[in-house]
Amino acid sequence: MKNQLLDAINQVISLNSGVAEFTNDDTLEALLPVDIARSLDVSDSISFSTRADVNDSYFVTYNSEIFDKFSGLLDFKVMHPHSVSSMMAI
Repeated sequence: MKNQLLDAINQVISLNSGVAEFTNDDTLEALLPVDIARSLDVSDSISFSTRADVNDSYFVTYNSEIFDKFSGLLDFKVMHPHSVSSMMAI
């Protein structure tokens, strides 16, 4: 079964020049550009999971703070497609 939540995060990471890979159906490993990691307040090498029992991983739900931050990145990218990197560097 496809994990739509992590798939959305994967797409936002890709749109912001990061790299992500599913390690299983409910866990996504990612390498984020430093400016994006800083704006999300996370490490540039990170794991996201939709299971709460996965160690060393951000637990993600549709109501989680980290998902809201990713949504904000996407909203900004759509409104200002050439400004994301310059905004994140502030």
